[in-house]
Amino acid sequence: MKLLKKLFGSKQDDPTVLNRSSEQKRSAPARSRGLDELEDALLRGDSTAREELVRIGPSALSSMRRVLFQSGSSLEARQQAIWVLGKIGGDTEALLAALEENDWTIKYAAAEALGNVRDPKAVQPLIGVLGERGVGEVAAKALGKIGDARAVEPLIEITKDASKTSNVRAAAVEGLGGIGSAEAIIALKELASSGDGLMKYEAATALKKLGQLE
Repeated sequence: MKLLKKLFGSKQDDPTVLNRSSEQKRSAPARSRGLDELEDALLRGDSTAREELVRIGPSALSSMRRVLFQSGSSLEARQQAIWVLGKIGGDTEALLAALEENDWTIKYAAAEALGNVRDPKAVQPLIGVLGERGVGEVAAKALGKIGDARAVEPLIEITKDASKTSNVRAAAVEGLGGIGSAEAIIALKELASSGDGLMKYEAATALKKLGQLE
């Protein structure tokens, strides 16, 4: 026995035991943070907290509303709170309130989140910001995700508006493809045959996804 100890050392020195110990430490689950801790982390700029908040689900909604609307929240924290609200869903009103704010980055985040939530209540407010600089592109895509036919005509108007950037017009075409109604398909076919180069390409792409490319 003494000879074995001399040859191999103690149990603590055994490489196989050490390896098992290291593996156990690596596989041990990380400590879950509570809502208050995650809220504080988000306010400090810890973007990793948002994934944990999404996993918590609806129980995190009130915390995210607080981060979004309290006066001491940084712009980044508010944007992260909007992202979480968009992933969890269930609080369209908070996102609509954010969409009405003056800061375009908050409006952008809210429009994107509303597209993820896909609540028809957001259709008219999103149509209302289609013409706004910095927000129109994401609003058009969000309307496509929601898929409500009320957005078809406003999106068609955007595709015809030469004063809009190519990105905004392309997003409007994408939005029409997302809606996919009979009226949207007619508009896409017209763009595919008579639009400018970009519109033809984007319309053809949308029609192909809808199985409508002739």
